[in-house]
Amino acid sequence: MGPRGQDRAWVWGRRRRVVAGFLIAPWVPAVLLELARLLPAFRNSAGIGVILHSYLTVWLFGAPAFLVLEKCALRQAWHYALGGFLLMQVLAWSSLFAIFPDEMSETDFSYAGWTKFAALMGVLAAGTATAFWAIAVRPSARAYPPAPA
Repeated sequence: MGPRGQDRAWVWGRRRRVVAGFLIAPWVPAVLLELARLLPAFRNSAGIGVILHSYLTVWLFGAPAFLVLEKCALRQAWHYALGGFLLMQVLAWSSLFAIFPDEMSETDFSYAGWTKFAALMGVLAAGTATAFWAIAVRPSARAYPPAPA
């Protein structure tokens, strides 16, 4: 098999890893939240809602973010973690202003509570993005196969 066949095989392998990353990585927040339930401070379970929200967020916002990172050749783990964290901050804070537009001027609104929520969501998004990187983007996942002798 010549180099063209190897390139084709590499592309199909890469596509499979990217699809696997998009299917597996959204489970990270659900698993982390279930592990957190073992701690006394986190007794509430989020359940299937977290998984559905994770998949929706990954497909609507993570896929375009992945394409932007690939286009800009940003392939380090911290690029993905930082991108996931910042993207979730934008989503969390913009949803705050979309959901509660009238409460912004009132003093009883809890910015501290929303800040904790946004921070938790950002950490979970960074974990999801890093898991995606480990599955689909890490250097050993994108290395070309050795040339035939």
